[in-house]
Amino acid sequence: TNYTWNNTDKSCDADKRRVPCENTIPDNAHYSGDNSDDQFEQTWDGSDWLPETFDCDWECDTDYVYEGVECIHEKLVQCSTDNGNPDHSHDVIEDVTVTYTTGTGWSDPNKCDWECNEYYVLSSGGDACDETEFAGGDGTYETPYLVATPFHLNNVRDHLTAHFLQIEDIDLEDYLSSGGDQYNSGEGWKPIPDFNGVFDGGKYVTANLFIDRTTTDFIGLFGNILPEGVVYNVYLENVKIKGDGATGSLAGQNNGLVAFSYAKGELQGDDNVGGLIGDLREGNLNNSYAMVDVKGDNYVGGLIGFNYSSYVLQTYSTGKVNGNTNTGGHTGYFNSSNGGEYVSSYWDKEASGLASSHAGTGFKTDEMTYDYDTWDPPNDETGPYYNWNFDTIWMHDTKNLNNGYPVLRPQEEFFDGDGSEAQPFAVGSAVQLDHVRHHPDAYFAQVADIDMRCVLRPSVPEGWDPIGKTFLGEYNGNGYVIENLYIDRSDENDVGLFEVNRGIIENVRLLDAEVVGKGGVGCLAGVNEKEIYTSSCIGVISAFSNAGGLIGTSREAYEESCYARGEVATDDDWAGGLVGYKYLGDTAGCYAAVAVKSGTNKEGGLFAYNSGTAKRCFFDYDVAGTSFSHGGEGFNTAAMTYDYKGASVPDSSSAPYYEWDFDNVWDHDKTGEVNDYYPFLVYSK
Repeated sequence: TNYTWNNTDKSCDADKRRVPCENTIPDNAHYSGDNSDDQFEQTWDGSDWLPETFDCDWECDTDYVYEGVECIHEKLVQCSTDNGNPDHSHDVIEDVTVTYTTGTGWSDPNKCDWECNEYYVLSSGGDACDETEFAGGDGTYETPYLVATPFHLNNVRDHLTAHFLQIEDIDLEDYLSSGGDQYNSGEGWKPIPDFNGVFDGGKYVTANLFIDRTTTDFIGLFGNILPEGVVYNVYLENVKIKGDGATGSLAGQNNGLVAFSYAKGELQGDDNVGGLIGDLREGNLNNSYAMVDVKGDNYVGGLIGFNYSSYVLQTYSTGKVNGNTNTGGHTGYFNSSNGGEYVSSYWDKEASGLASSHAGTGFKTDEMTYDYDTWDPPNDETGPYYNWNFDTIWMHDTKNLNNGYPVLRPQEEFFDGDGSEAQPFAVGSAVQLDHVRHHPDAYFAQVADIDMRCVLRPSVPEGWDPIGKTFLGEYNGNGYVIENLYIDRSDENDVGLFEVNRGIIENVRLLDAEVVGKGGVGCLAGVNEKEIYTSSCIGVISAFSNAGGLIGTSREAYEESCYARGEVATDDDWAGGLVGYKYLGDTAGCYAAVAVKSGTNKEGGLFAYNSGTAKRCFFDYDVAGTSFSHGGEGFNTAAMTYDYKGASVPDSSSAPYYEWDFDNVWDHDKTGEVNDYYPFLVYSK
């Protein structure tokens, strides 16, 4: 059985048979060769058919190819980047489909689309990329022009009264070198003239500023800054500058305000030559430094060449200084005939090579650098960096990144935190306070005293821009001071530190505030629509109507343990010592000692109008100039101030402050040094 007679060979040969292939093959494939009939051959070995199993040959169908574990006809590959795109563009990398053809192979992938690089736009012809004038913005305070490239920086000169914010480090080397857009036959950067806007450098570095204009005056990044010009947070690295008169790294001449800025490199000129500012004229310079080697003829200084009646606060210089006459380590010459002052400003006597300066105080290198020899900055009144803010503005150079000299703190929207209730944003400076408006539903905790004179972006004639109508978060001032709030917006409603409060504000302490608005004007909030606790204001408030020492208008809101002192005046209605116009809501445990006056005689010591409740609230009618208040109880100054005409406060029901908490919330000003003998909140320092 299973043998067949072979007549030729006269033998019995083993039988052969074909059986179906059993191995699995991919889709879009077929058995091939000897197995093209989908079968393989077995031979009888006398006891069994062999082979028992066999992997049949196979191949992919026409126009298919085997890749991986399957036969495919098409696949996704990266598009072709060989496109000859225009300058300042890039390929849009994406997957495209290619197909396989037997005998030819894979088709070529389609070419990638392309688009213009960041800060470039498609030209009108559609075949080139033109750089945008700025990276964004419209030049207003709310949306400043955004500066990210040398081209953007150069365009500042075309908008001299606008607002600007630098958003990237900028390297000017190629831009100012041969072949660069501003090579200018080797003269390099053309200084920005007559700047009267606001430029925030964002604490980004601008490197390799090169200028060679030895016959030109007013030389620097800015040629001159006019009286309303504000320049701050500008960091200049590796400057190489040659000019004639009024030559400085940041500005040839400054009549405005420069702050939080520095320059490093080398500079030379003729007269009025300074490492940061050449000629400072009735302007201001604060919290800035220069590490610039300076050469000049007359009025030559490490930081300032010539200073006419300007204010210089918390600055230092370390560069080598060489000049012929009126040469100083910090300032070449200071003419104070029309005012001006130097506060806590220093130079390195050894590094500068000069033991004298017409202004500022000199120290040795080891006294100027960390760890300051025997000094303890900022605590030693006679040492370097006295009273400097090393919490939120400056840092000790503990890692010797700045040769040991103090450095300005890096860019921080907030000092710490993530805006949650557990980790609130930490507000430690006026600029950080300005950032509150960008997170209207977050939690905030103030961590340092804030002087609003240092709020530079809003440093325009209108002053501070109130934090907007959408504030829904919680702001805890922690009893730290917010000093010198200035607002002059007589055509605007709802004016104050906060425009409209719809969240919770507590422990805010405002001193020396000056606020002007139209309607709904208060020191802390133009309008309160939710809750304010343990907060105070001392200041002068003016409006057309609805003005209060703390709050202009209160709508179905709550205020507790607050006070106001100062003056409130309206041209029309509702001038209140604490709140101008209160619609419903409750007020508890507050007082006012505020002179109030309205154009229509609608004024009140606490409230000019109040349809809510006022529990245990009081006002000083001597100061108010009126015994009327639409809520609360009036007393004279002697009864309102310590020792309250001998009354037992807070136990006497016939005296002010009855049943107030003088253990945990309030304290008596027994010396008059804290609050002119009026009670103060216990967090007051």
